[in-house]
Amino acid sequence: SSGINAEYGKVYEDNTTLVIEQADLQNSGVYKVLASNDAGVAEFAFTVIVEGKRPMFVTGLQNLTVTTGSALQMTISAAGNPLPRIQFFRTIDGVSIKLNAQTLSRSHDVIGARYSLDLISLADAGEYYAVAESEYGSANTAGYLTVIQDTVSAQVSILVGSPLVILYGERVLIPVEIIGTPDPNITWIRPDDNEQFILHDNGTLELPAVFPQDEGYYTISINSTAGPGDVETIQVVIVGRKAELLSTTPDQEITRNAEFVFSARAVGLPLPSLTLTGPNGENIPLSLELVEGTHVVIGLADLDTSRLRNSGTYKVVARNKHGSEEKRVELEIVSDTEAPEFNATVYSIQLFHGQSGSVPIGVLGTPLPYLTISPQSEFAEVEGNDSVLFRDVTSDAGGVYTVTATNEEGEDKAVIVLEVVGQSPQFVGNFPNLTLPHLTPHTIRVSAVGLPAPDITVSRLDGDLEITYKAEVIVSGSTATAIVLLSKPVVTETGWYVIEASNEYGVNTTSAYLDFTTVSIAPTILNCSPFLTLPHGSPLVLSPTVYGYPAPTLTWSYLDTITTTNSSTLTVTDQGHAPISTGFTS
Repeated sequence: SSGINAEYGKVYEDNTTLVIEQADLQNSGVYKVLASNDAGVAEFAFTVIVEGKRPMFVTGLQNLTVTTGSALQMTISAAGNPLPRIQFFRTIDGVSIKLNAQTLSRSHDVIGARYSLDLISLADAGEYYAVAESEYGSANTAGYLTVIQDTVSAQVSILVGSPLVILYGERVLIPVEIIGTPDPNITWIRPDDNEQFILHDNGTLELPAVFPQDEGYYTISINSTAGPGDVETIQVVIVGRKAELLSTTPDQEITRNAEFVFSARAVGLPLPSLTLTGPNGENIPLSLELVEGTHVVIGLADLDTSRLRNSGTYKVVARNKHGSEEKRVELEIVSDTEAPEFNATVYSIQLFHGQSGSVPIGVLGTPLPYLTISPQSEFAEVEGNDSVLFRDVTSDAGGVYTVTATNEEGEDKAVIVLEVVGQSPQFVGNFPNLTLPHLTPHTIRVSAVGLPAPDITVSRLDGDLEITYKAEVIVSGSTATAIVLLSKPVVTETGWYVIEASNEYGVNTTSAYLDFTTVSIAPTILNCSPFLTLPHGSPLVLSPTVYGYPAPTLTWSYLDTITTTNSSTLTVTDQGHAPISTGFTS
């Protein structure tokens, strides 16, 4: 190649690769590559042989004896090329049943599989076998599983300490661990023979809610046919009571300026605290009263009903050291007439250049207020009585706008702060230096993004002169694409081509050197080995090095038989190594 470079100066080089990721028997054959251009033609042939290996078991199944209740893993491994598929089967009454086995990690030519039994019973006894298969054959292995009944004396353990201290009214779980084969019988002895309980399958006792009468000793007794039983006892103690809301003011409408008292009742031991939060996040003081002789507290609060904005969700919380409870109450203050009132005095919005967006505005008033905006702008308009729309904004639209709500009772004002964000131009992709054929059409295509979409110019530097080309510019959203067609470029058009993208937020440039040459070179295929032999399953990669200018056109072809230089034929079988009849010595 160095000699060609020295002779012609500029050489087109195209390394074209044919890849088959995992070659198998069907890929054996002759692969031909043809390189051509206006100056000539070159051809080369590759002969490929793919070899395989019949499956065999490295580790097989064995006869095993296990006890009921135990676990077992049957692990086997097999070799072959390609790696075989392994399947487990079980024979029941002469019928083969396929089992769901796990495929283990594989090496270059060995693969493993495992079938697991987690809790063995007498029904799992019988014959098990496995088959390893590939396109080159199959292999079998078998074993017999014998299962013996096991027995274990019944034993029980309570998994929580005694005494078990529980809050008044709480749910209680007394978990246990029970062992024994066969499964033992379970009996719980409870104080006063309480019937409000749930007995879980694993022996755990559940009390949905405990009260003073549930205090006492709880005993679990188990027995089975395997031997003597077992007994465990635990004491349950009831203490305190977590805070609980008994009642609150219900959801309702309230006439504006009417006197209204919010109330809540809570119980707990120790006595709970009460807090009330208004719809605007404000804390509302409560006066507390204790109901004598009980653990009940009452909270009262005078609400301000003079403003409609005090309508909404009120949250009341009862809390003590054992826990808390929260409830929400919806109160709506209604009135025949009321002057306008905005929910907030300042609103803000940020938009990109050219973007549109709405600002929701909450305003109260009866009758419904009328909204106006100032200063008047082509970018801003009121939408109905609850929002302001900013449309297709530019940098000139940014600033402060005043919104006025008016009805027969008066008016209220709020401001909207609009921030417009733009983006200076950035080029998408690269504009590379290129060596291109003389008189061959070439399209310069460059894209840039920005807000707003930038203007793009294309020019060429010719000494101290700058020659500007007429470009077709296509705009899509924030992206602008400039296209210049050089229909028949000549050597004198070689030079630096400069692309400039600009908008009101900045300017960006990129450039590339385009070299138009007039040399033609006939195709040459170099550095290729004509014969390849590779293992089954490995990648087949044919990568000829091709020289030529203009760029040669490459055509691949495939023959499903292999022909040697003296016309003898290679015969390839579908099992193991291929026998070869060559007619010559190699």
